[in-house]
Amino acid sequence: MPLEVLGFDVSTKYRADITDSASLSDVFGLLVRERLYSIADARSELNPFAAGSVFDSVWRNGRIFETDKYGGTVYDAAINDVGFKYDNAGRTTNVNARDSFGILKEWVVEELLLKSETGLADFYVAAANRAAGFSGNFTLNDTGTPPNIARGDIVSFNPDIVPRYQVVNPPPGAPSTGMTLDRPLEYSVTSGAVVRVMSPVVKSG
Repeated sequence: MPLEVLGFDVSTKYRADITDSASLSDVFGLLVRERLYSIADARSELNPFAAGSVFDSVWRNGRIFETDKYGGTVYDAAINDVGFKYDNAGRTTNVNARDSFGILKEWVVEELLLKSETGLADFYVAAANRAAGFSGNFTLNDTGTPPNIARGDIVSFNPDIVPRYQVVNPPPGAPSTGMTLDRPLEYSVTSGAVVRVMSPVVKSG
């Protein structure tokens, strides 16, 4: 199988022993496939400590590329480490590589948890007509028992998904009886309009 290291064709001159493993990336917390190539290197042409060798320059994150006899990609990765060993078996250059991130292990993201919406069994509605520019306590009625509205929740009014407002002062109550928004209403809201409430939550893959 053809094997190129930094554009240098290793397969035509060297014997390569290959070891596969998996490693958890300490940067992104992702499981990556690692491959160690132990390459016979009698003339030290790949030895990173030899002057004029393939690795006698900047090589970190350089490309290592392996294909099968039909030209299909077997392994395409970035070089992570290079070493050299000299023992009774001869001279060997070891090339450690990590491929593209494979399995999502734990990636923290911010989602929106829907608390109130027309599609839910329990939701909030506006208790009174409010004109554009209103900035006081926005009173609410509930249908069923929707979750309490919390500071930082995101609010809009059906049937519109924008503009959106942030709750800055939810009065106590279960379910909530009102809320104060981060700015005056941009458009009027009619009594009985369903209040869409979304709460930011942090989740992982």
